[in-house]
Amino acid sequence: MSDNSIQNLFKSGITREQYLKQHQEVTSKGGDFAENSIFGKTMSGSAGNIFDAVDTNKDGKLDDKELALLSAKGKDDDTTVLSDKDVTAVYDEVQAAQQQQQQSFASDADFQTNFNNIMNGFIQNSSVSSQLRSEYSSKSFELNNLEREIAQNKKDIKAKEQEKADKEQQIKQKEDEINSAQQELEQLQKEPEKNKSAISEKQTQISSLNSEVASLKTEVSNIDKEITALNNKLSSNQDKQLTLQDEIQELEQQIANADRAVQQSMTSFYGSSQYTSSFSNNNNKNHPSMDGLAAEGLEYDSSAGSRLAQDTASHATGFEGHCARFVSNALERAGLSNGQRANATDMDTVLDNNRNFRAVKVSSQEELRNMPAGCIVVYERGAAGYNRTYGHIEVTLGNGHAASDGVTRNMRYSDNMTVYVPVKQKTA
Repeated sequence: MSDNSIQNLFKSGITREQYLKQHQEVTSKGGDFAENSIFGKTMSGSAGNIFDAVDTNKDGKLDDKELALLSAKGKDDDTTVLSDKDVTAVYDEVQAAQQQQQQSFASDADFQTNFNNIMNGFIQNSSVSSQLRSEYSSKSFELNNLEREIAQNKKDIKAKEQEKADKEQQIKQKEDEINSAQQELEQLQKEPEKNKSAISEKQTQISSLNSEVASLKTEVSNIDKEITALNNKLSSNQDKQLTLQDEIQELEQQIANADRAVQQSMTSFYGSSQYTSSFSNNNNKNHPSMDGLAAEGLEYDSSAGSRLAQDTASHATGFEGHCARFVSNALERAGLSNGQRANATDMDTVLDNNRNFRAVKVSSQEELRNMPAGCIVVYERGAAGYNRTYGHIEVTLGNGHAASDGVTRNMRYSDNMTVYVPVKQKTA
C-alpha cells in the first residue's frame, strides 16, 4: 500500500466520520495490504481507536499539530512524511493502553469472575429483552390492524343496518300504496261493467306492488344474514382483541422484568465496591482547576462528589441518547438538584443557577481525566463529536471515566465544554 493512501487518510481537517469512510473505501476494494498497514487485517479493526489516539485534543478532527506528532511516532529517518511505521507506533500504544486497562480490571481474580458472571447475565437479559420487544412490536402491529378491522366491521354493520332501514321504509311505502289501491279497487268494483278496464289496471298495479314488496322483503332477509355474519365477525375480532391485549400486557410485564434484570446487572458492576473503589477515593482538592474556588471561599465537596459519581455510575444502563435525563435523575437522588432540567447542551444554565456547583477552567485532556469524582462536564452542540443538536453531559467518576446513561472510559476534551465542580464552604 502506497504512502499516498496514508496521506489521504491522515490529513489536516479530516473528521472522524470522513476518516472512517475513507478507510472503508480503501479496504473494501481489497488488495495486498502489508501486515503493518492500517488497511491490513491486524490494524483495520482498530482504525477508530487509532484516530482517537491521534486526535489528542478530542475535537473530532485532525489538525497540523496532531499530524506532526503522528509523523514523529515511528522514529524513522523522515519525520515530516507519514509512514506505516508512524501508524504502527500509534497502534502499539493503543494496544498497550487497552491491555493495561484490561489488566487493571483483571488484577483481582474474584472481581474478574464476578465481572464475567455479571456481563453474561447482562448479555442474556439484554437478549431476552430484545426478543420480548420484538414480539411486543409484532403483537402491537397485529393489534393495530385488528382494531382497524373492528372499526371497519362496525362501520359495515352500521351501513347495512341503514340499508335495511331504508328497505323497510320502502316496504312500508309500497304497502301503503297497496292499501290505497285496494280501497280504490273496491270502489270500482261497485260498478263492474262500467269500470271493467279500470278494475283490470288497478289489479295489475296491486299485483306489481305486491311483487315489489316481496322482492324488498327478500333483500331485507339477505341484509339480515349479512348483518348476522358481520356481527359474528365483529364478535370474533373482539375476542381476538381481548386476547392480544392480555398478551401485550403480559409482554409489557416481562419486558419490565427483563429491563430490571439488565439494570441490576449494570448496577451490580458499576455499583460494586471493586469498581467504585477506583474513584471514590479521588478527592483531589488540589487539582489545577480548583484554584479559583478559594477566592469565593469555596472548595471541592468530596462527599457530594463521591455520592453523585457512585449514583450516576450505578444507574447507567447503556448509551441511548438520554444523558441529560440520567444526570438530572442522579442529581435529584444525590440531593444536589435545584429542581431545574434541560437538554444536555442547556444544562450549563441550570448548573450556573445551582449553588452546589461552580464552573471551573479545565485546559487539557489530562486535566479533564484527572478531575475528581462528581464533576459535571457539559458539552455544547457538536463539541468533541457529540450530538449536533443536544450536545452531551456526563459526570466524572474520578478514575478517568465518566457516566450518564452509559459509562465511557474515553473522556473527550473540547474547548467548547464547561466543567462544574461540586462545592461547599471552604473549611479552615
